Amino acid sequence: MTRVRDVAEAEEIPYPFLAKLVGQLVQGGFLDSFKGPTGGVRLAMPPHRISVLDVLECVDGENTFRGCFLGLPDCSDDSPCPMHDDWGKLRARLVERLDRATVADLAKTLKAKKAKIAKKGGR
Repeated sequence: MTRVRDVAEAEEIPYPFLAKLVGQLVQGGFLDSFKGPTGGVRLAMPPHRISVLDVLECVDGENTFRGCFLGLPDCSDDSPCPMHDDWGKLRARLVERLDRATVADLAKTLKAKKAKIAKKGGR
């Protein structure tokens, strides 16, 4: 179990901002929250079952990658913006990649990168 305030301090993230994100992730079922002096948060399911796409959609909404790249409300196949075709292809690849990536993958990559940085610093 981890205290949100400890994470905010360690990662230099404003506590109110992180607390809001944590609240969204608790509501989305990704985190369990426990109150009290020994309280904190923990993952509600194994990290290999949580996709990055699911987390992004929980925080930013399910339509995060569905709209027009330029934000035009009338953009469609019939009335495309200048980025319509390129964004459609890129969006599909991005959504697929984010859906395949898991929290476990992110943790593994971060750990490897930190080890590589520490190794370079030790020379």
